[in-house]
Amino acid sequence: MKFLLDQDVPDDLSYLLKQLGHEVGLLREAFPGDSSDEAVLQFAHERGCVLLTCNRNDFLHLATTRPHHGIVEPEQTKGLRCFGCWIVLARPVSKTT
Repeated sequence: MKFLLDQDVPDDLSYLLKQLGHEVGLLREAFPGDSSDEAVLQFAHERGCVLLTCNRNDFLHLATTRPHHGIVEPEQTKGLRCFGCWIVLARPVSKTT
């Protein structure tokens, strides 16, 4: 799966996603920090990426009006930004036959 991490998502999450075999891009390496949310979502969509952002409210309306491959808000718990998301992504998928 391809992910694009928004400016506000810690780099630590990119390391974990890469270790799990995902393709990861960092928005801060491609866009200035003051880019519009519309431009960010379009950029992620054009590259076939799921957008990871800690700014859920910024993208709520856009998610209903613009094409995208998914928008994920990592869970933030007790100061450990995105820790809950790491646990979900790190769990192995059980296979049923």
